[in-house]
Amino acid sequence: MKIRTCSTLLAVAAVTGAAVVPPASAQDVPQTDVKAKVRATPTKAGTTASPRGHTFRATVKVATEPGFDPPIVTGAEILVGRGVVWNGDDYAKCSKRTLDRRGPEGCPRKSIMGAGTGTARADTVITKPDFVFVNAGAERLYVYTTLYHPALVQETLVIRRKELRGRWRYHDTFRVPKSLQVVAGVPIQVTGIRFRIGGKPYARKLVASTSCPRGGWRYRVKVHYLHDLTGERSSDVVASRIACRR
Repeated sequence: MKIRTCSTLLAVAAVTGAAVVPPASAQDVPQTDVKAKVRATPTKAGTTASPRGHTFRATVKVATEPGFDPPIVTGAEILVGRGVVWNGDDYAKCSKRTLDRRGPEGCPRKSIMGAGTGTARADTVITKPDFVFVNAGAERLYVYTTLYHPALVQETLVIRRKELRGRWRYHDTFRVPKSLQVVAGVPIQVTGIRFRIGGKPYARKLVASTSCPRGGWRYRVKVHYLHDLTGERSSDVVASRIACRR
């Protein structure tokens, strides 16, 4: 099929004298590599009878092969293994409506559970979005995102959480709103994110542990991309463990 399509295009070009640009192919999509590093404080795990709260700090980097623009991140899926529990229902919450209208300052102070920052390309400018993590209960976590360049944009990302059976305990998913994918006509190409969550004095066991499996707490992240120059979509997966001790 591809050979016939190219032959037809060349024939049309020969007759009309027009230059023909062949359709985008998988070869136009650059190779990407996502890396993640997560550490917990403290590293000693709790037990089922006595869960221990932790602060989790994470660094995520997206690398693109030389000569290509980074892709637009459109969302991600996160799997978290056994031994870690999320206790969002036990602490103060905020609604998405409040966040959308008033920002984190309008939420209960004790619903703020973490923060972070990112690095992204916006054409020739490096922009650094800010993130504030806001508790929304057992099945949701809000990420209030503020982007300053190339224009001021403030959006609430929704992380949806499902509890699973088997080797994985939780499945988290989120989508990046289109208003944060392209701003003022400029693609926002995220290259890195750093954040921390949990361990607040008023919510010590928001993220807690009940055991330390052999090798540490397991996680798997799948990041989804849009390559704006071709319209192609792709994804990367990184899987690792968070060090812990019994």
